[in-house]
Amino acid sequence: MKCIGCDFDFYKSRADKKYCSSECYEKNRGIILICFLCHKEFKGRKNRKYCDMRCAGLSKREMVIKRNIDNKKYPDIAGLSRSQIYLRMNPEYAKKYYKKENDKRLKVINHLGGKCIKCNYSKDTRALVLDHINSDGKQDRIRLGSRISRYYVNHLEEAKIKLQVLCANCNLIKSFENKEHNITRRVR
Repeated sequence: MKCIGCDFDFYKSRADKKYCSSECYEKNRGIILICFLCHKEFKGRKNRKYCDMRCAGLSKREMVIKRNIDNKKYPDIAGLSRSQIYLRMNPEYAKKYYKKENDKRLKVINHLGGKCIKCNYSKDTRALVLDHINSDGKQDRIRLGSRISRYYVNHLEEAKIKLQVLCANCNLIKSFENKEHNITRRVR
């Protein structure tokens, strides 16, 4: 069999072998190309664009970043999370979202009696607050997040043990009496 690169006669050990040696293969492997990313010369087949996998990966990374920036729908607003930005940019969705959250809160309030336990206020549910009986709200918010009604709507028996319903006035009075008001600003 004749070598494709140097026309030397050689013994063909495999059916797909085309070159007499690895040196001949490397020498005649392809044409000289220029890498699209690092602009180095390299030998390879005509359809190759990059000298190695590193350059191909970097090129793809830059392309993905550019595509994501071009497809970005919402601006970056300092101090807001992605979900907060989404709620700001989609007022119709925000209405549905806040209504659903308020329904969860009202379900917990109604399960706990639906009125303030100190003054029996029940005219407007917007003035009613879910208050932690033992003033352990901080630990609860660390454990559950900012919206405790999401958790307690599925755990109503636990809500009876840990929560009580107060109106906004009674809740503020309780926080002043127990020295919980502005606990982060207060000097100890």
